[in-house]
Amino acid sequence: MSRLDIVARQDPFLEEDVVWGVAWTIDRQYAVEVKAYLDHTEKEEYNEESIDVWDVVDDEERIVVPKATVQRVQ
Repeated sequence: MSRLDIVARQDPFLEEDVVWGVAWTIDRQYAVEVKAYLDHTEKEEYNEESIDVWDVVDDEERIVVPKATVQRVQ
């Protein structure tokens, strides 16, 4: 049984859970290039924000990437 299955079985409000997005890590050496690409292809269709990225670690919700830079579609 996967970690996600275990957490899902313990979640009394599973039907109310919402996925707000997907996160990728980008190697620092490509960060400028990727941001330039997004700036060009998205044509101001997103906002750049800083948020905490959460995950389930050892059956407990935790911040795994504090103050991550994200591009959120408007």
